[in-house]
Amino acid sequence: MEPLAEIGTLNTIAQVTITLLGFTGIVVVFGKRGITEWTPTDRLRFYALVAPSLTAFFCSFVPELVSLLGYETLTVWRISNGVLGLAHLANLAVFLLNPERAAISFGQRVNGLIGMATISAHFLAAFGLLPWQSFIFIFGLLQQTWIAVHNFLLLFVPTSKKAA
Repeated sequence: MEPLAEIGTLNTIAQVTITLLGFTGIVVVFGKRGITEWTPTDRLRFYALVAPSLTAFFCSFVPELVSLLGYETLTVWRISNGVLGLAHLANLAVFLLNPERAAISFGQRVNGLIGMATISAHFLAAFGLLPWQSFIFIFGLLQQTWIAVHNFLLLFVPTSKKAA
Protein backbone atom coordinates (compact mmCIF):
# COMPACT_ATOMS: atom_id res chain seq x y z
CA MET A 1 0.00 0.00 0.00
CA GLU A 2 1.54 3.26 -1.12
CA PRO A 3 0.63 6.52 0.64
CA LEU A 4 -1.71 8.84 -1.20
CA ALA A 5 0.10 11.91 -2.55
CA GLU A 6 -3.08 14.00 -2.21
CA ILE A 7 -3.49 13.58 1.57
CA GLY A 8 -2.34 17.17 2.28
CA THR A 9 -4.93 18.56 -0.14
CA LEU A 10 -7.68 16.39 1.33
CA ASN A 11 -6.80 17.47 4.87
CA THR A 12 -6.82 21.13 3.83
CA ILE A 13 -10.29 20.76 2.32
CA ALA A 14 -11.50 19.12 5.53
CA GLN A 15 -10.11 22.00 7.59
CA VAL A 16 -11.68 24.64 5.36
CA THR A 17 -15.12 23.01 5.44
CA ILE A 18 -15.18 22.52 9.20
CA THR A 19 -14.07 26.15 9.66
CA LEU A 20 -16.90 27.27 7.38
CA LEU A 21 -19.39 25.30 9.46
CA GLY A 22 -18.06 26.81 12.68
CA PHE A 23 -18.24 30.32 11.30
CA THR A 24 -21.78 29.62 10.12
CA GLY A 25 -22.74 28.69 13.66
CA ILE A 26 -21.42 32.01 14.92
CA VAL A 27 -23.31 33.96 12.25
CA VAL A 28 -26.55 32.10 12.99
CA VAL A 29 -26.23 32.64 16.75
CA PHE A 30 -25.54 36.34 16.37
CA GLY A 31 -28.19 36.73 13.66
CA LYS A 32 -30.67 37.50 16.46
CA ARG A 33 -33.58 35.51 15.10
CA GLY A 34 -34.76 32.04 15.86
CA ILE A 35 -35.05 29.25 13.33
CA THR A 36 -38.85 29.57 13.55
CA GLU A 37 -38.53 33.07 12.08
CA TRP A 38 -36.66 31.83 9.00
CA THR A 39 -38.42 31.82 5.66
CA PRO A 40 -38.50 28.60 3.62
CA THR A 41 -35.81 30.15 1.39
CA ASP A 42 -33.60 30.84 4.43
CA ARG A 43 -33.99 27.24 5.59
CA LEU A 44 -33.16 25.89 2.13
CA ARG A 45 -30.07 28.11 1.94
CA PHE A 46 -28.98 26.88 5.36
CA TYR A 47 -29.45 23.25 4.30
CA ALA A 48 -27.53 23.98 1.08
CA LEU A 49 -24.70 25.33 3.23
CA VAL A 50 -24.52 22.60 5.87
CA ALA A 51 -25.07 19.46 3.76
CA PRO A 52 -22.33 20.15 1.17
CA SER A 53 -19.93 21.25 3.93
CA LEU A 54 -20.45 18.01 5.81
CA THR A 55 -20.21 16.03 2.58
CA ALA A 56 -16.87 17.62 1.69
CA PHE A 57 -15.63 17.21 5.27
CA PHE A 58 -16.47 13.53 5.67
CA CYS A 59 -15.70 12.51 2.08
CA SER A 60 -12.25 14.11 2.29
CA PHE A 61 -11.35 11.21 4.62
CA VAL A 62 -12.73 8.45 2.36
CA PRO A 63 -9.61 7.92 0.20
CA GLU A 64 -7.37 7.53 3.22
CA LEU A 65 -9.80 5.15 4.93
CA VAL A 66 -10.20 3.07 1.77
CA SER A 67 -6.43 2.95 1.28
CA LEU A 68 -6.09 1.50 4.78
CA LEU A 69 -7.98 -1.55 3.48
CA GLY A 70 -5.00 -2.25 1.22
CA TYR A 71 -6.48 -1.38 -2.17
CA GLU A 72 -4.33 -0.13 -5.02
CA THR A 73 -4.35 3.63 -5.58
CA LEU A 74 -6.57 3.47 -8.68
CA THR A 75 -9.16 1.39 -6.82
CA VAL A 76 -9.04 3.81 -3.87
CA TRP A 77 -9.95 6.71 -6.16
CA ARG A 78 -12.65 4.75 -7.96
CA ILE A 79 -14.35 3.77 -4.70
CA SER A 80 -13.93 7.30 -3.33
CA ASN A 81 -15.55 8.80 -6.44
CA GLY A 82 -18.48 6.42 -6.06
CA VAL A 83 -19.00 7.43 -2.43
CA LEU A 84 -18.75 11.16 -3.16
CA GLY A 85 -20.99 10.80 -6.23
CA LEU A 86 -23.70 9.14 -4.11
CA ALA A 87 -23.43 11.77 -1.35
CA HIS A 88 -23.48 14.64 -3.86
CA LEU A 89 -26.48 13.10 -5.65
CA ALA A 90 -28.35 12.78 -2.34
CA ASN A 91 -27.65 16.43 -1.49
CA LEU A 92 -28.83 17.61 -4.90
CA ALA A 93 -31.99 15.47 -4.76
CA VAL A 94 -32.97 16.80 -1.33
CA PHE A 95 -32.28 20.36 -2.46
CA LEU A 96 -34.30 20.08 -5.67
CA LEU A 97 -37.18 18.22 -4.04
CA ASN A 98 -37.53 20.69 -1.16
CA PRO A 99 -41.06 20.35 0.16
CA GLU A 100 -41.51 24.05 0.90
CA ARG A 101 -40.89 25.09 -2.71
CA ALA A 102 -38.49 27.74 -1.54
CA ALA A 103 -37.06 30.20 -4.04
CA ILE A 104 -33.90 28.97 -5.75
CA SER A 105 -31.45 31.65 -6.87
CA PHE A 106 -29.78 31.87 -10.28
CA GLY A 107 -26.44 31.00 -8.67
CA GLN A 108 -27.95 27.93 -7.05
CA ARG A 109 -29.32 26.84 -10.43
CA VAL A 110 -25.87 27.23 -12.01
CA ASN A 111 -24.31 25.29 -9.13
CA GLY A 112 -26.94 22.59 -9.67
CA LEU A 113 -26.01 22.23 -13.33
CA ILE A 114 -22.31 22.05 -12.49
CA GLY A 115 -23.21 19.62 -9.72
CA MET A 116 -25.01 17.30 -12.16
CA ALA A 117 -21.96 17.28 -14.43
CA THR A 118 -19.70 16.63 -11.45
CA ILE A 119 -21.91 13.78 -10.20
CA SER A 120 -21.77 12.23 -13.68
CA ALA A 121 -17.98 12.56 -13.68
CA HIS A 122 -17.80 10.86 -10.25
CA PHE A 123 -19.78 7.88 -11.47
CA LEU A 124 -17.89 7.64 -14.76
CA ALA A 125 -14.60 7.73 -12.82
CA ALA A 126 -15.92 5.16 -10.33
CA PHE A 127 -16.68 2.76 -13.20
CA GLY A 128 -13.26 3.41 -14.75
CA LEU A 129 -14.68 5.21 -17.79
CA LEU A 130 -12.85 8.47 -17.07
CA PRO A 131 -9.22 8.89 -16.13
CA TRP A 132 -8.05 11.52 -13.64
CA GLN A 133 -9.86 9.87 -10.72
CA SER A 134 -8.04 11.85 -8.04
CA PHE A 135 -8.60 15.14 -9.89
CA ILE A 136 -12.32 14.45 -10.31
CA PHE A 137 -12.62 13.53 -6.64
CA ILE A 138 -10.83 16.67 -5.44
CA PHE A 139 -12.82 18.83 -7.88
CA GLY A 140 -16.00 17.33 -6.41
CA LEU A 141 -14.90 18.19 -2.88
CA LEU A 142 -14.08 21.73 -3.96
CA GLN A 143 -17.41 22.04 -5.75
CA GLN A 144 -19.23 20.97 -2.58
CA THR A 145 -17.18 23.53 -0.65
CA TRP A 146 -18.04 26.24 -3.20
CA ILE A 147 -21.76 25.41 -2.92
CA ALA A 148 -21.47 25.85 0.85
CA VAL A 149 -19.62 29.17 0.50
CA HIS A 150 -22.17 30.43 -2.04
CA ASN A 151 -25.06 29.56 0.26
CA PHE A 152 -23.23 31.07 3.23
CA LEU A 153 -23.07 34.35 1.31
CA LEU A 154 -26.79 34.03 0.47
CA LEU A 155 -27.53 34.04 4.21
CA PHE A 156 -26.71 37.75 4.07
CA VAL A 157 -29.22 38.40 1.28
CA PRO A 158 -32.54 39.22 2.91
CA THR A 159 -35.64 37.29 1.92
CA SER A 160 -39.13 38.53 2.53
CA LYS A 161 -41.80 36.30 3.95
CA LYS A 162 -43.93 37.06 0.87
CA ALA A 163 -41.22 36.12 -1.65
CA ALA A 164 -40.35 32.93 0.18
